[in-house]
Amino acid sequence: MKSNPYIRSFVGGVVSPSMVSRIDDATRDHGLASCRNMLILPEGIAASRPGTRYVRAAKNADKKARMIPFRYSSTQTTALEFGEAYIRFHSFGATLLTPTSGVSAWSAVPTYSAGDLVTYGGFTWVAVEDVPANKQPDLFEYGSGTPVVTSTWVESSALSLTPPSGYTYVGTELPASVTIGQQVYISTTVYVFTLITVTEHGITYYEEAMVPQTQYIGYTGTAGAGASGDYWYQLGVPYEIPSPYAEQHLMDLHYVQSGDVLTIVHPEYAPRELRRLSATAWVLAEIDFGSTLTAPTISAVTPTTATTPSDLQTYSYVATNVSDDQADESVASAAVTASNQIFDTGALNTITFGAAGRRNVYRLSGGLHGFIGQTITTTLVDDNIAPDVAKTPPTNSDPFATDWPAAVTYWGQRRGFGGTTLLPQTFWLTKAGTESNLDSSIPVRDDDAVSLKIAAREAATIRHLVPLGGLVVLTSSGEFTIKADGPVSPTTLRRPPDQGYIGASNVQPVVVNTDLVFAGARGGHIYGMGANFAITDNQGYVAVDMSVRAPHLFDFKTIRDMAFVRAPTPIVWLVSSDGSLIGLTYVPTEEVRAFHTHFTVNGEFESICAVAEGDEDIVYAIVKRTIDGATVRYVECLAPRFYTLNTAAFFVDCGATYSGTAATAISGLDHLEGETVSILADGGVVQPQVVASGAITLAVAASVVQVGLPLTRELRTLPVAVENVPGFGQGVAKSICEMAVRVLESGAWLYGSEITRLFEVPGRTDENWGSPPDLRNGYEDVTMPAGWDDDGQAYIIAADPTPLTVASILKQVEFGG
Repeated sequence: MKSNPYIRSFVGGVVSPSMVSRIDDATRDHGLASCRNMLILPEGIAASRPGTRYVRAAKNADKKARMIPFRYSSTQTTALEFGEAYIRFHSFGATLLTPTSGVSAWSAVPTYSAGDLVTYGGFTWVAVEDVPANKQPDLFEYGSGTPVVTSTWVESSALSLTPPSGYTYVGTELPASVTIGQQVYISTTVYVFTLITVTEHGITYYEEAMVPQTQYIGYTGTAGAGASGDYWYQLGVPYEIPSPYAEQHLMDLHYVQSGDVLTIVHPEYAPRELRRLSATAWVLAEIDFGSTLTAPTISAVTPTTATTPSDLQTYSYVATNVSDDQADESVASAAVTASNQIFDTGALNTITFGAAGRRNVYRLSGGLHGFIGQTITTTLVDDNIAPDVAKTPPTNSDPFATDWPAAVTYWGQRRGFGGTTLLPQTFWLTKAGTESNLDSSIPVRDDDAVSLKIAAREAATIRHLVPLGGLVVLTSSGEFTIKADGPVSPTTLRRPPDQGYIGASNVQPVVVNTDLVFAGARGGHIYGMGANFAITDNQGYVAVDMSVRAPHLFDFKTIRDMAFVRAPTPIVWLVSSDGSLIGLTYVPTEEVRAFHTHFTVNGEFESICAVAEGDEDIVYAIVKRTIDGATVRYVECLAPRFYTLNTAAFFVDCGATYSGTAATAISGLDHLEGETVSILADGGVVQPQVVASGAITLAVAASVVQVGLPLTRELRTLPVAVENVPGFGQGVAKSICEMAVRVLESGAWLYGSEITRLFEVPGRTDENWGSPPDLRNGYEDVTMPAGWDDDGQAYIIAADPTPLTVASILKQVEFGG
C-alpha cells in the first residue's frame, strides 16, 4: 500500500518524541522531529538561521559576561557587555572605542562632569563622577589589575567585610579599606579569605586563611583623598566604564529602561542608573532616592499684631520647595514660629525667604502642618488662612538605604521596585511623575509613593514586575496581577488575588505584544501569560506551559537568558544551560508557537540580547568557544536575514566579511586561528581551509568573501502517520520511495532517510563556469535510496555556506504488510 503524506507547513516546530503517538494532536501534522539551525517563520516555512558575526573578544576570556540591550531610539541602540567590574558598548557589529584624537589634556583648573574624557600620563581617562578642580587621574589607583572576588564571604549591606554568622576573624586584622561584595580594593595588598573547616567532638570550627592577591583598584563612587582619587577611570582601546558587579551576579541583574536611562537592580547592590550622555559618553551611578529639591530656609516669620491684640498664640510654619510642574516637592524646612493672634482684625504673619522661588507654605493645626498657600516671591502673608490638613508636607522615605530590591519597572507614571532581602514580598512605586521620590504624606495624597505587600499562601520573593494590563508580579512561587481603580495611587490599588503557583526564575521575562513569556522557577520550562490565556476579567491571567509539546528541549536543563526579536520574525530566543539556543517563533494572534534549536561549532551560548539595527532586530551573544585549543569568549551578533545580493549571504558562525578589490589573501581572521573555516567567495562555495597566521588564501581572487566556522542546518521529519492507511500506518515497516521538496532561494542540500547515508541536490545546474550558481526555487524531486524501517523519516541537511529555505515536503511512502 502506498500513500503520499504532505507536510504543507512547519508551524508546529520541534515536537517531542513523547508526542509521536499523539496522532490526534493537530500540531503533529505540522511538526518536525528536529529543526537545527533553521528558523520556523510564521507562514510555516523553515529557513536557514543567519550566521553570527564576530564583533570583538570579551574583556575576560576566563570570566562570564552578560549582554543587556539599550534602546535610546529606533536608530540609536547599543548592546551592553556587562562583565566583572566593567561595561563595554557594541552597536551595528562594532565596539565603541576610545577617541584617538580631539581629547583635551587634563587641567587642574576646570571642574569636569561625569562622562568627560581627558588625556593624562599617556592614557585616556573618563570621569566616572563630577570632578572638582585639581583632581587629576592617578595611574597607581587605577591600574590594570584583575578583580579579586571570592564567594567565601557573604556580601554585607554596609559595604564592609562582615563574616557570615558563626564565623570569626583569625590572625592579622584586615586593612580597613578592603570591601568584599562590591569588589573595591584600594589598599596595597588585597586579602582573599579561604575557609578552613574542622569538626571535633561534634562541633564545627571555622578559620580563615589570609592570602595576599594582586592589587585590583575598582570604583567606589566616593571622592578620593588629596589631588588624586576615585573620580577617573583609565580607558584602553575599547571604551568602557567601571561597575561594581561581580561575575557571579551578572546573570541575576534586572533592568528597565526609560529614555536614555537604564535602571539596574540586584539585591546585593544599591540600585543604579546607567545614563547615556551621548553616543560616546556613559555614566553609571547610584540612585539618590527622595526629592531632587532641597528644603528651603524660612528667614523669618514677622507678626503684625492688631492695635489692641487679644490673647496671643504661637504659630508654627514650615515650607517646601516645589518644581515648576508641581510634580516634585522637597521635604519640609525647619519650623519657624511667631507669637500673634491673627483672628484679630488687621493681624497677620509674613513668612519671608532669602530668595524668590516656588514654595508651598504650611501652618501647624491640630498636630499637622496644613497647606496655606504657594508663593513664587520671597514672602507669603498669612492673614488667618485656614490650613488644609488634607495636604501636608511630604515625609522622606528611603527603604533602600541598606536593603536593596531585586525587581524594577515603570507603571502608571511611576518607577517601581520590589523584592528586597528583608522585605521580599513588598514592592514600592515612586510619587506620581517622579522616578526616585518615595516620599509620602499624612494623610495620604493621591500622588504619594505607594508600598504594597503581596499576601501569598507560600513564601513569594518578588523577582519581576511587568506592566501588562495591570502590574504583573512574578515571584519565586506564584503569579499575581495588580490593578488600579482609576489612576495609580495609594488608594486605588486592588490587593491581588493569587493567579497561579508556577513561580518564575531570575531570568528577565519578555513581553510579546500583550503576552508575557517567563522561565519557570523549577523544571526548566517556559510559560506564557496574556489575553489569549485570560480566564475572566476579575481573575486576570493564568500561566500556561508553552513547552508542553517539546519538553525534551527543557527537561533537566534550565533557561539562562532570554531575548525577544520583533522584526523581521517574532522570535523569543532562549539560552539553555546546555549551551544551545532555543528559538520560539511566537505569534499569539495566529496561534503560532514553534520551537527550533540552534547550535554552534566549538561553542556555547552564554548570554544574549536583542537591539534594533536598521529594519531588523539583531541578536548579540556572548559565546564561549574553544579556538586553537584555548578557551575564549567572544561577542558575536546574528547577521541580518535580508540581503539583496547572493554574495552577501552569511551562513557561517563567528564569521567575518572581506569586501573590496578582488584579492586572494584574506586576513583579519586571528580570532579563528587554527580552525577549519567555511568560505563563500563572490557567491560561490570554496573548499574549507585552516586559518594560519590569521589568514587564508583563495585559488581565485574574489571581491566579497564570507569566512567563518561551518554552520550545518538540519530538518528531520516526524514518523509517518496517515489517515488512509489502517492504524494510521503504525506498527508496520515503511519505505520512502520519493520526495518532492519545495525550496525557495536555496543552494545545495543533502537528503536521505539515514544521517549516515545522505545524497546531494547540487547547487549548480547549467550556469556558466566562473559564475556563482543560481539559487534554486520550486519543487526538487528526489529518489530516496531503498530501505525499510518503522518510522519513514527523512533528513534534509545543508552544510555549505549558502541559504536553504524549505516550504513543504511531499513524500511517497510504501507500507509493508
